[in-house]
Amino acid sequence: HVGRLSIRIPWKKLGWDPIIIELEDVFFFAGPRDDHEWSADAVERRELAAKKAKLAAAELAKLSRRILDSIQISMRNVHVSYSEMQSHSVMLLPYFKVCSFCFVSQ
Repeated sequence: HVGRLSIRIPWKKLGWDPIIIELEDVFFFAGPRDDHEWSADAVERRELAAKKAKLAAAELAKLSRRILDSIQISMRNVHVSYSEMQSHSVMLLPYFKVCSFCFVSQ
């Protein structure tokens, strides 16, 4: 869940000025995968999707290296929670919160 997403793109100076991505009130919920997600069929589909994604990323990287190198990502109020099913009831384990995080590509 993302509470707020803001993307500022400097169209007139694209490649020179940074693209700024701001995320606020982000909630990540994690847990173990179900057994059916580990079937041979599912694993093969994920592997094929990963190969396709790598090819697409390589092509995109060639076209947009300068643009991607100028991205700044700022995240505020990031919550990460892990839950696990045990005997038909959900057990929530402690979560952590990151108040502010900034990633600047150089």
